[in-house]
Formats: sequence, C-alpha cells, structure tokens
Amino acid sequence: MSEAKRKAKGPGKADKRAKTEPTLRADASEIEQAFFKYAKDLTAKHDRHERLVKLSRDVTIHSKRAIFLLHRITPENHETTMAEAKDKLDSIRDNLHAIAVELQDQDPAQFNRAFSPGVQEYIEAATFYAYNQDQSLATLQELEDALDKGDAQVENQPA
Repeated sequence: MSEAKRKAKGPGKADKRAKTEPTLRADASEIEQAFFKYAKDLTAKHDRHERLVKLSRDVTIHSKRAIFLLHRITPENHETTMAEAKDKLDSIRDNLHAIAVELQDQDPAQFNRAFSPGVQEYIEAATFYAYNQDQSLATLQELEDALDKGDAQVENQPA
C-alpha cells in the first residue's frame, strides 16, 4: 500500500483482512484430508498459545503494578495500600483462572513458555504482599490455597 493511501485511511486504519476458514474440496484425497486436519489442529494450537500469551502479559502487567504499589507503603498508608494490593491480586487471580481454563484438557508443557512469565510475576507479587502483611514469605501451599479460593469465587459468580 502506498504512503498516500495509508495516510488517506488515517492512523491505525490499515486494511484488515477477514480471517477465513479454509475449506476442503469434496473430492480431496486422503492425504489432503489428513493435512487439512493437521492444519486445523495447528491453527487451534497457535490460537490457544496466543490467548495464553495475552493472558500472561495481563497477569505480568497487573502483578508489576501491585508490586510497585507495595513498594510505596508507609506507616500512614499501610492499611489502604494493603487493601488496594489485595484487590489487585484478586483481579489477577481471575486472569490466572482464565489461563487454567485455556489449559484444561491440554498438555501444559506444550504451552509453558506462553504463561510461565505471568505466573512467576504473580508469585513475586503475592509473596511480597504476604511479606508486607506479616513479615513472612508465602508458602507454596498458601499460594495454591489463594488460587483455589479465587477459583471458587469465580465459579460462584452469576453468569
């Protein structure tokens, strides 16, 4: 596309092509049918990977914000800051629940690199929150319990 046409459309208005589902000919051979199935499977796996990367990125961003918030604690604002950080961690758990739903009936090892950074950043934020709360580090069991509690809250919300 020429520069003049791009400017005429305006900023951020690049032409978007509709995603079309490939179709299989009625007279396709067995090999073509097999490759068509492989292509669909790979596309589904790639789409799942992209969704996991996006969710992990959201978890990372919100976790970093919670950490930055916890770095600004003073004796005067301790209670309000801790309450705000708890709310942020609760909202992060919703994204972690969405990651768990995406991984349901999947091999997590295939997607480990897609969601691992977000989970690591969440653990850092939750641990730092626990340390600011009672000067102790959160154990693995406490982190798992917090996630399980968050899952129960998400599941009990009306749709």
